[in-house]
Order: sequence, then structure tokens, then C-alpha cells
Amino acid sequence: MLRLVAVSLAVVAFSTSIKPLPEPMRARLNGPFWHQGCPVPLSDLRLLTVTHWGFDGRTHTGQLVVNGRFASPLGRVFRRLYELRFPIRHMRFADAYGRSHPADGDISASFECRQAVPSPCSGGTGTGTWSMHAYGEAVDLNPVENPYVGCGQSRDPSSRPYFAR
Repeated sequence: MLRLVAVSLAVVAFSTSIKPLPEPMRARLNGPFWHQGCPVPLSDLRLLTVTHWGFDGRTHTGQLVVNGRFASPLGRVFRRLYELRFPIRHMRFADAYGRSHPADGDISASFECRQAVPSPCSGGTGTGTWSMHAYGEAVDLNPVENPYVGCGQSRDPSSRPYFAR
């Protein structure tokens, strides 16, 4: 007797939301990630929540702190990445701003009030200019697989296998 088993192939629908930062998140950012003198006030930042694919082939809910002016366009970008099944390893508020980070360091994030990172060639710790992350306008996706590379090198040795992609 042949028995048919129904297998669910339903795909979770993409969803996105944009909200002002809740007070506990604002408090967590204040100090280590945002301070007086940053080029964008905390009131201009938003919590962008999106559905995304993980490296495990399953859907996840991710969060980024971004500039409110760019939240809607970024939501559309993440919709397209979802359609393409582009995997994202870690993208939660706690991953980027929590007290402990995932050990692999492959954290997708946006806002951080800091100087632009100099090229690995020139050394140093800052450039004297604000990073686009300080405005909440830059997003790093899977920085191990998609490293910042200057003069053929990166500050993260675990990114080396991904240089020539």
C-alpha cells in the first residue's frame, strides 16, 4: 500500500517594519555606540525589522538600527535579498549591541557612531572623518564573507578566503 505524505513547502512571506527605537534600545546605544557629538541624534534612528534567510536555509527575523530617512529604501533592499534567498548569518540587535557577540564575528549591522575605518594599508585607528555608519546610512552584511578590503588585505584574517570573489 502506497501512502502519500504531504510535505509543506510553504515559504514564509517577507515582512518589514520600521519603528522608533524603544527606550531600552536607546539606553543600550547611549555610551558605547552613540554619544553627544555624533552626527545623527538618537531620535533620527529607527529599528528596521526584516525577514531574511539564514545560512541554515531557514527564515529568520533580523533587526538593524538605521537612519530613519533610509529605512524604507533599505526595507526594499532586504525584500530583494529575501527574494534572492541571500543568506545573512547574524542580524539581531543583541548581536550588534549586546554584551556578548557571536564568536564568528560575522554580524550584519548598520549604526555605530565612529570614525571611518582607514585602509588596512595605511594602518591607524581612524581617519578624522565620520563613517557612514555614524549616520546610520551604511550596512555591513556578513562582513566575514564580504570584507572591507583595501590594498588586497583586510583587518580580519578570517575574511582572507573571500577576497577573490
